Amino acid sequence: MQIGGTVLDTKIIGDKVRIDIISDQYKECHSAFTELTAAAKCIQPDDSAFWNDTTIYWSPKSRCWRDYQLKRIDDAITKENSKVGTVEKTKK
Repeated sequence: MQIGGTVLDTKIIGDKVRIDIISDQYKECHSAFTELTAAAKCIQPDDSAFWNDTTIYWSPKSRCWRDYQLKRIDDAITKENSKVGTVEKTKK
């Protein structure tokens, strides 16, 4: 299965980078992890990213190159209909 869209945010977590995207077609939020590399640190909001089971393909917004390949480690857990990377507070 292939998932992709526009990058919302990235976050370095230990030795990984979480890439948060919103799909262009369905406006769903998704996240995936890649290894912490110099290239992964360069991913910025409004860039394009999509992935399959093993690879993340990243294209900068400037389109100076297309489909730079990064190793996909895992999916991040996201809640449907919530912004990726936010913490949902529960009522007491």
